[in-house]
Amino acid sequence: MTSLSLGATKATTGVSRRVLAILLTAAVGATFWNVLLNGFVYDDHFNIEKNAFIQMQEPLSSLFTSRYYHAAHEFSYRPVMTASLWLDSRLWGSSPMGFHLTNLILHAVNVLLLFLALRHLSANLAPAALGALVFGLHPVQSETVAVVSFREELLIATFMLGAVAAGLRYVGTGAVRWFVFAVAGALLAAFSKETAWFLPVGCASLGLLWWRAAEAESKRRMVRLLWGLCAVAAVAVVTSRWLVSPSGSAMGFPSEQSFVQKPASVSGTVPFAAWLFWSYIRLVVWPASLSLDHRPPLSTVGAPVLWAAWAGLAIAVVLAVRWWRGGRGNLAVAGLTVFLIFLLPALYIVPVRGILAERYLYVPLIGVGMLVTALLQPWWDSSGVGRRWALGLASIMVLVLAAKTVVRNGDWRDDRTLWMATLGAEYGHIAHMIPGGYGNTGPSLPPPATGVL
Repeated sequence: MTSLSLGATKATTGVSRRVLAILLTAAVGATFWNVLLNGFVYDDHFNIEKNAFIQMQEPLSSLFTSRYYHAAHEFSYRPVMTASLWLDSRLWGSSPMGFHLTNLILHAVNVLLLFLALRHLSANLAPAALGALVFGLHPVQSETVAVVSFREELLIATFMLGAVAAGLRYVGTGAVRWFVFAVAGALLAAFSKETAWFLPVGCASLGLLWWRAAEAESKRRMVRLLWGLCAVAAVAVVTSRWLVSPSGSAMGFPSEQSFVQKPASVSGTVPFAAWLFWSYIRLVVWPASLSLDHRPPLSTVGAPVLWAAWAGLAIAVVLAVRWWRGGRGNLAVAGLTVFLIFLLPALYIVPVRGILAERYLYVPLIGVGMLVTALLQPWWDSSGVGRRWALGLASIMVLVLAAKTVVRNGDWRDDRTLWMATLGAEYGHIAHMIPGGYGNTGPSLPPPATGVL
């Protein structure tokens, strides 16, 4: 362990770390195996089938020019994401199964990376494994894993978790190579998706949790690492702003701005952000009704929803402060911090999108996994009865989540199944405003039965 005193891992009787890692990988495979049967859906038609890089109509050198946006059919500068798709096309050809296999492998890697991080942050292996399983098998993760075009979420999680792991090694050992690995991981994450620009904020917040327990030299290394991460974020911001993106219509498909309602003022942004926050919490706690890009009903955002959203946020902040000031529960506070910080870009605090999408929860759910591990830890340290109850209830929860995920994976089989699943979940979905629906299959489908809606 490092001098940050992040926790001491105890030996787990009967089950080694290697066996747990194998079991975690098997659980991910058993839950997501059916995504390999899916074809290309939704944005895949533009981002893969019409991607000039993948179709060998554009040289890779265009990844670093303003031609990138038109060739890749992207609104944002994400060259690492596009390069991964190009590599897939060289490995698998045009087979959707190969692309889906890469997504599945990346997701399994992220589950293992989170497990390894939680192993160092908690006192026992079993709570760490269960926390990683909640992250990996949660139904909202199906959208990210099942749709190839949403791979950017997988990539930023991989590179950010790798950067944090390397950063912890640097703070603990002072070896320069770990500093280089951390900065490199952050750079790859920043050019996978813009959410990674928040990594310095997240690392600074997490560093404060263990600042008082850290030695003087460790504190100096933490500051150096933070400056390195800030420099990476600055490079990513300047680069993306310098390569000006053309309009959505110039890329051959309708811009999201053309069919998504968004508030036009601060007075509209605040209730909109509160509604989004409440809706994301609902999806995490009760993922019963899943849909593609939920449409915010701005006209129906009422006082009860707003009060509930802000009350929930206030309670989370108060608990975090009390746990931190009391010198305990640092992992729980860290989990809440990660969840809130990486959810911020999806709350329209920064006006980039006006939709609610399950894939935006992929990185924040890392924080949920941390929180679950922290909540299970006291039960694991108690008597044998308490430990058995904790293991039983957590196992049931994981099995229920996995079963729902397997069913949800089937919704992404093709354009028709996606269209019908979306109609059944939310009739007011933005799909009704897109000419041609999903892959031009929507208009040819019969109207949904009354009972469905």
